[in-house]
Parts: sequence; C-alpha cells; structure tokens
Amino acid sequence: MMSLFDLSKPNGADLFRNARTLTQYPTFKMSRSRFLAACLSLTVLTGLAAAEDAPQATVVLHPGETAHVLLTFKAPISLRGALVRFSLQTPVPDDQKEFDRIIDGTAPVKLSETSYELDVKVGPHVASGTYILNLINATNAQDLFRGFLPGKDFTPITICVRNEGRAEFPGLKNVQLTDKDHPNP
Repeated sequence: MMSLFDLSKPNGADLFRNARTLTQYPTFKMSRSRFLAACLSLTVLTGLAAAEDAPQATVVLHPGETAHVLLTFKAPISLRGALVRFSLQTPVPDDQKEFDRIIDGTAPVKLSETSYELDVKVGPHVASGTYILNLINATNAQDLFRGFLPGKDFTPITICVRNEGRAEFPGLKNVQLTDKDHPNP
C-alpha cells in the first residue's frame, strides 16, 4: 500500500542529487483524479453539514401578523426594557431590495418573576425570507444592560416571512448642487 505522505528523510547524497529533498517537509502524493474526487467529496460533505446545522423556520408569518417571543431568565428579574431582533438570512428578492431586513420586538410584558414576552410584528415593508433571532438585549430596573447571542446564550430560532408586496421606488435620474451662493457652472 502506498502512503499519501513521503516521510523519509534525505541522506547527504540525496541533497546533492535531487533539489526536491532540500526541504525536510513531507510531500503529498495523489493522482489528479483522486484529488478531484476528494475535493468533490469534501464539497458535498460541507454542504450536508451546513444544511444540518441551519435552523429551520418553525413559523410562517405575513405582513400584519405577530410572532411572540418568550424570554425565561434563570432567576427573578425586573426588566425596564428589552429588544429581540430577527435578521434576514436568505437573499432579498429583487423586487423587495428597499424592504426592511430586520424585525424587532421592544416592549416586554412580564408574565412571571422570570418570564417576559415580546411581540414581534411583521410590517408591510419587510422582505420575504428566513429570519433568525440573532440578538436579545435586556436592561434591568437598575439600568444594568446585558446582550445575549445565539449559540452562546440561547438556541437560535427562525421565522419565515412571506410578503407579496413589491417595491415601487425609482432610481435617481440626476443629482446636483443648487446652492444659490455657489452657482453651478
């Protein structure tokens, strides 16, 4: 069986005979077809791993509808304010380039000593796509602030927005200065 790595060390005579042996590093030996097959396999496996790791949207919302996010803290807390933010993770449709790509909820409602609910309403100009909850900020009654991040502080969750709206926002034809004190030539 042939090894992929040549780990043999050159002797003194080899140093004079072969310029390849001037380095003491192992060399990698693989045919072109095996190399291409390995690259293809790694590409497929990377795609499968990314697809498995990607959170799946559990709720589909339309403009005017609301997602309810429940925050449960490990100990009792009195919140003065909070923010939950969903950010678009998929490409923006071409006819919605001017639409919003984030959806926020900012008014916490106390449900218990440790639980608060925030409503996240989908506005009329929110782009279609998959959104991930990627930020939670909270301020307590003593004005102490803490930010929470997905994967580190909470399990990422997603929502899907379906918006049939389209943008009608023309581009610019011309831009110029109109300062009367400094007329254009």
